[in-house]
Amino acid sequence: MTSPARDEQDRRDEDNRLWAHGIHIDDSIVQRGNYFLVAQSMLVVAYSILLSVSQQVHRLAVAVSIIAVVGIVLAGVWGYVSWWGVQYLRHVQSMAVDRLPEYQQTRETWRSRRRVSALTVFTYVMPSMAGVMWVAFFVFI
Repeated sequence: MTSPARDEQDRRDEDNRLWAHGIHIDDSIVQRGNYFLVAQSMLVVAYSILLSVSQQVHRLAVAVSIIAVVGIVLAGVWGYVSWWGVQYLRHVQSMAVDRLPEYQQTRETWRSRRRVSALTVFTYVMPSMAGVMWVAFFVFI
């Protein structure tokens, strides 16, 4: 049978792993979002370069249409991946709230001060804006 001190140490180790896991998930969400943002930016640059230099209207329409469709698909993938990551992060955060009293207290006192979180903007608004932009680019070619 294990001693109470050993059980307490195991509990602290589990709490530390849970906290580290939450930080890792949060960091992964931001890194993936940055990847998608850079990818979208590169597509916009390619799109704008094609619009400014192409002399053949038919090839221009095909090329920018392809880029716009890829942009729309990428925005959808970005939105889905972000949504999935946030759902998992919220699950881990709820576990942390149950296990870590200081974290629970911090979340409760902070929640009343904010309207919309940066994570919500980064997860839902940015991919949506990118999707709307690409649809507009596609429609107004």
